[in-house]
Amino acid sequence: MKTICRAVTIYQQWCWLRKWVSNDGLFQPGVEWMVINDFPEDVIPDDLRFLLQERGVAIIEARFNLGRSEARNTCARNSTADFIEFVDGDDVPLPLAGHEAALENPEMRLLHWKTQGYHFEENEIRAGEVIELTGDFCPGLLGPLDGVLCRPCALTYPREILLQAGGFDGRYDTIEDYHLLWKLDQTGLGVTHIDAVKQLYRVSGGPKRSNWDTHALHKLRFFMDVTKKLPDGDPTIAADIRDSYAGDVLAMAFDLLITHSNRARASRPAYLREVIQDPEVRSLEIFWQARKLLSQTAKMDSGARLREALKLLANR
Repeated sequence: MKTICRAVTIYQQWCWLRKWVSNDGLFQPGVEWMVINDFPEDVIPDDLRFLLQERGVAIIEARFNLGRSEARNTCARNSTADFIEFVDGDDVPLPLAGHEAALENPEMRLLHWKTQGYHFEENEIRAGEVIELTGDFCPGLLGPLDGVLCRPCALTYPREILLQAGGFDGRYDTIEDYHLLWKLDQTGLGVTHIDAVKQLYRVSGGPKRSNWDTHALHKLRFFMDVTKKLPDGDPTIAADIRDSYAGDVLAMAFDLLITHSNRARASRPAYLREVIQDPEVRSLEIFWQARKLLSQTAKMDSGARLREALKLLANR
């Protein structure tokens, strides 16, 4: 039987790993386990290290924070398995079942699993209902992989094909799973749907990141790249989504510009308030007003990000 690597990315999440690592059923024949610690300052506890080593789990300790995309790529490069899947630090892996026939198929295909959430009862993990989620993030953009849910809890990749496609790209953080799916779709990779669940997904997610709104930059970059490669008149909604994120980036840029500027006024200029709230407005006049504010800023910790935002907007 072909083998699967199950790679767990950890970022200050040892408490979650403790909740499932003692499950003997996870360590099945033909399954390679790998854990990567992407926060070197948070050293793996000694008891967990001993338990993982006793079970033959490969431990990768990054010398600095790689970011989620490169952490996954590092696992893929270090694995020797035919297939690889990724477990986010706050998700709960389950024993694999129903995948054997797909692994024996000589044609390497993407494996698409069902998705299931979980909740807590008396501090114990309890599986929830199977989540009916579709991959229609941008209907019509993908070919054979249209309708595939682009989350680690739902996918197992042919490792060599993933590496040949360049793996995950951190420039598209928060949309890197969909970006990889889009690249794989360009190769004509097929998909096999498996009527089983391989891990429990933390639906609620963690606390909001301090820079969450700036991730619209990465999404805008992705849809700008995609729309440039689409034929004229393509019926997909990619361009509409691109423009929606352009509005988010524009609003973010103004918020940061005014927050960090040395102007006494700490709110948007009155003549811009209505425009910023209207996602349909994309004018060069607004771009130049943003550029003017940037030039008046004395000190800006987010200068590089703002320059990137304005550059993206100007080149749309």
